[in-house]
Amino acid sequence: MTTQRPRVVTVCKYLRTKAAYIGDEGCRDALAIRSDTALYWCNRTGEPLGPDADLTGPEECTPARSCFVGIPLVLSGKRQPSSDRSGRSTQETA
Repeated sequence: MTTQRPRVVTVCKYLRTKAAYIGDEGCRDALAIRSDTALYWCNRTGEPLGPDADLTGPEECTPARSCFVGIPLVLSGKRQPSSDRSGRSTQETA
């Protein structure tokens, strides 16, 4: 049996979705891996748009945005990241 090493990704500390509050081990993954049914918002604005007036979400909230404040997040491994619209996968940190 092989053991998967936990993956650590960088997410914006202000990104939120209701799935992250459910309480099971995999729910934090929703902050790093897009769900087709999740609604995302910025905790700074309380809206689906960040302070820079762009949409929020795992693929949208990146270090390229001036409002991004990155924090490490250990993924549970229950969900696999998909590529964003530009083909990039979720940002991983060493």
